[in-house]
Amino acid sequence: MKPLHSKKKRTTLNEAQMFIKKGHGSGMKSEDYISNTQRNEIVSKVGAELLEVVKRRFPRTANLEYAILKGHLIIEYALTQYIRCSSYVLVEIDNINFSFSKKLEISILMGFGNGDPTLIPSIELFNKLRNQVAHKFEINKNLVDEIIRLNCDEEWLIDLNDRTRIRCLKAFCASICGRILGAIEAKVFLLI
Repeated sequence: MKPLHSKKKRTTLNEAQMFIKKGHGSGMKSEDYISNTQRNEIVSKVGAELLEVVKRRFPRTANLEYAILKGHLIIEYALTQYIRCSSYVLVEIDNINFSFSKKLEISILMGFGNGDPTLIPSIELFNKLRNQVAHKFEINKNLVDEIIRLNCDEEWLIDLNDRTRIRCLKAFCASICGRILGAIEAKVFLLI
């Protein structure tokens, strides 16, 4: 069955105790499944959000650290949507409470980045870069440049300054969102 098929709430301890006591549970009923139409609506809404998130949320700034922090949030949002739409249980985005690293690992376990030689290493580098900025108040521009080398055209590397780095990071975030949207659509519409 396609991802996002069950909308039944998680079983509670009370329900488990009632099962033991009475010998039967509620099981799955037809109303516990979402329809193909509902599934397509969810994916379409997520798709529209992923296509707009960089335009709306990536800052217009000359501050490289700020761009890194906001870019990290955008990538985390996209990974969360991937998990949500790839899951066989319908879950709200606010209920996916994992660290960035765990979201990336879960996404990988669900097939994200399979066969792409630069995607996962680039996201891991971005996370490392964000952690430096957020926890050590420093930035290793060599990490930024490595992300750019892995993901942008060589013409960007000619005159690397913070303004160019920010433009490349914005393009990288947009690319991640687009790639995640493609992976979601492939999973849901093509039954991968």
